[in-house]
Amino acid sequence: MFSLKYRPMTFEEMTGQPHVRQTLVNTLFRRHVGHGYIFSGPRGVGKTTAARLFAKALNCAEGPGPKICNRCPACVEISGGNSLDVIEMDGASNRKIEDVRALRENVRFAPTSGRYKIYIIDEVHMLTQEAFNALLKTLEEPPEHVVFILATTDPQKIPETIHSRCQELEFHRLSPSDLEGLIRAVCQKEKISIDVESVGKLAEWADGSARDALVALEQAAAYSESDVREDQIDRLFGWVDQKTIDTVVGAVWAEDRPKMFEVSRRIEDEGRDMTHFLVQLAKRLKQMWLAEADRTAPAAPGAPAFDPDSLLRMISSLLESERNLRSTRQPGLFLAIQLIDLIELKRQMPVSEVVRRVEQLESRLRSAPAAGGGGVAADDSSPAAPPNPGVNVNQLWSKLVEALSSSQASLASHLKEGRPVECSAAKKTLTAVYGRQRSIQQKQISADKNAALIDAALSRLMGSAGWHLDARIETSGDAPGAAGRGVKDIPSRVRAGAELLESRGVARRE
Repeated sequence: MFSLKYRPMTFEEMTGQPHVRQTLVNTLFRRHVGHGYIFSGPRGVGKTTAARLFAKALNCAEGPGPKICNRCPACVEISGGNSLDVIEMDGASNRKIEDVRALRENVRFAPTSGRYKIYIIDEVHMLTQEAFNALLKTLEEPPEHVVFILATTDPQKIPETIHSRCQELEFHRLSPSDLEGLIRAVCQKEKISIDVESVGKLAEWADGSARDALVALEQAAAYSESDVREDQIDRLFGWVDQKTIDTVVGAVWAEDRPKMFEVSRRIEDEGRDMTHFLVQLAKRLKQMWLAEADRTAPAAPGAPAFDPDSLLRMISSLLESERNLRSTRQPGLFLAIQLIDLIELKRQMPVSEVVRRVEQLESRLRSAPAAGGGGVAADDSSPAAPPNPGVNVNQLWSKLVEALSSSQASLASHLKEGRPVECSAAKKTLTAVYGRQRSIQQKQISADKNAALIDAALSRLMGSAGWHLDARIETSGDAPGAAGRGVKDIPSRVRAGAELLESRGVARRE
């Protein structure tokens, strides 16, 4: 396997993790070796490899120091996994208290030939609580010749008493550029011809894991007859090509629903990885959003100019769908619906823009001259403007509850017991009703302190200050109002209102 064949033999050969490498090198150079280390981080980023390199540096005949000779008996034995002074344990299979007690008995014995006796415990978070307690007794008063290196992908499960007695080094996911360099280096040594696009796709798929990148490269090299090409990578792993992703983006821009059905059916018929497709599509939209946000960057020729808010809504929807796709029994139908939803999200107008337009329209209506009135302004005593027809109050209510859930969970739970019935832009008021059996919840959210929090969150959602929630006890006259209305036809209604104003002789403001 490439991951074993090209495992780093010195600190200089480590891929990425410069902060870890520098810390270990300085420790060896100054000979300030601790008795306990925790190497934490995602899988495949070099935790066990770094532990073995540290063990070799401690017991190398030319050490202890940062230079590893890889020629002395200690280095050769550790590289081959045959050293009696470097004991590697798997926390998942040696998790019982009996295993740790046996380790404590062996700790007392001096090293066979090296300077230190080094215990590398992989996936240490899998130990039982009793085993951790037994290990703690050794870490509290370790012998001078013992070093523990605890590797884990889930450091939160390690007790604080263990954390406090160890130095923790956090390993990060490798960057795409680091992985691309690793893939090219291995391809050069193995005399594998690979194109730039394939290198990028393998590095992106590995998601920061060097081991995953090399395993994928080995699989791609075995599948390819000669050169490793992008189309072969796509077929091997069931990925959707970039052309299909660009087709979907173009279909969203053109609002071409039949094309969406065609693409989803082709992806399903060809057995492509739908989850990977949704993630790649979200990344493509993210690139477009960044380009829209950076006004100084030149736009790609022929690229559709989406509204940045629309792009964010589509990205959020895709990431949510990526999670839900795994649990559906009809992935093809689910994908088709999701792609169609992108068109609807693209057409939607932000709530703040809806409110701005309606407020502008209401202002013009109030200042419009009455029919036959000879230019006399409308009387202030005229009936109040009707509730805002553009805002979907159910959607606004859900967003308000969600906005409060993260910081005020109890308040959000009281809030969602109500039912929204009306949103008035003129009064800047969202009205909700509570059943008589929910009077306690209504009183809670109407309290001064809670009402202030709710009003602040509502104002942020609406994009202007001064909004207020009017929570009432339900009466027979309360109706859902605009709750069932959507936002999709708002532009047409605003245009119709503007045309009506123009027909009355109101000058249209730019």
